[in-house]
Amino acid sequence: MHIEFHGAAGEVTGSCHLVVVNGKRILLDCGMFQGRIKDEARNREPFPFDASSIDAVILSHSHIDHSGRIPLLVKSGFSGTVYTHRASRDLCRIMFKDAAGLSERDAKWENRKRERKHLPLVEALYTVADAQNAMAQLKGLQYGVKKRILPGVTMRLSDAGHILGSSIVELWLTENGVRRKLVFSGDLGHNGAPILRDVSRIEEADLVLMESTYGDRLHRTLEQTKQEIFAVQEEASRARGNILIPAFAVGRSQELLFLFGKYYKEWNLRRWHIFLDSPWRFRLPKCMGVIANSTIAKQHNFGISTASIHYYPICILRVLPISLWRLTRFVQAPLSSQVVVCVMVAVSNTTSSTISGAAIVTSLSPVFRQWAPWADSWLMVHAIFVYGERPLMSAQPFILSVAFLHTLIRMDC
Repeated sequence: MHIEFHGAAGEVTGSCHLVVVNGKRILLDCGMFQGRIKDEARNREPFPFDASSIDAVILSHSHIDHSGRIPLLVKSGFSGTVYTHRASRDLCRIMFKDAAGLSERDAKWENRKRERKHLPLVEALYTVADAQNAMAQLKGLQYGVKKRILPGVTMRLSDAGHILGSSIVELWLTENGVRRKLVFSGDLGHNGAPILRDVSRIEEADLVLMESTYGDRLHRTLEQTKQEIFAVQEEASRARGNILIPAFAVGRSQELLFLFGKYYKEWNLRRWHIFLDSPWRFRLPKCMGVIANSTIAKQHNFGISTASIHYYPICILRVLPISLWRLTRFVQAPLSSQVVVCVMVAVSNTTSSTISGAAIVTSLSPVFRQWAPWADSWLMVHAIFVYGERPLMSAQPFILSVAFLHTLIRMDC
């Protein structure tokens, strides 16, 4: 038995690890490379293995840097089963379709320019039809249940506390009478997070593959984060300003909506409007609300905290899905109340795991141009922020001043 690493080793995105045991080939995740243009170009390169030779895929969670190339893998000849948590399967149905639609639109836009220059046309990485075909091969599992998926290969999923359905993968591998246990962490959350349950404890392993993005730093507590969000909201309220929050489409946005709902009265949010920038992302809170309700009614094991269910429907009812262009039209009129905007700023698609300075400027500058005064606007970054070659990573929100935004706009980033 041996393991090969084909992504997310020495880098953050493109999670893809090949386990070979007892003549069987199992892929742990199959995610997109994201970030710089040269990184994303790697998604179009052939897989470093024969896709048709893969017997099974185990998906830790639905974020695109872990799942995004599964439709491409199926398109390239993979015919086996993708094992993942049931909630991850449901989220992949939304995210695969979104990523495929964006890829088709990007290809169409690029081909317009190529036609004018008489250059060869490009194809979408995969289409919406490819995404739908891939969904037929996803099999949803529950937490805590052992399952034999191949001869000599048994797996079990445990709650990783990262996003809905995120999993720690335990693998019991047997070859030539030798039995070993491999644990793949996927992306880990932190204990005490809103909405989600705490990370499951794994007692033993012979080998651990673990994400280490934040392995060298200590995070602020949730209470400190809430105090900072409230302080920004108070300052913006006094100045009659506005708040913009770039956030992951799956995970961060739902946590923020949960906090807005839970502290709706304490933070005096009655006079604020809360917007989401895209209708498809509005379906995710609804999806989580449905899953939360089924957790109570049917005791399904989805990894969502029952303590959050009292507040989460409040978030759903008070959020308006809106696109950025509609938002700019909204803020042209005199405001009688402030606006909180949960926006997803992506390098190449709305499910990107990184946020670049250029992407922030591109997506938000139309809003800021219509928004006055500049000095009264705040930008709260709640994600991994990448500027040039320097990743400035934070699992908690941090604040970018308007002066920094001016700098971004004036620099070639």
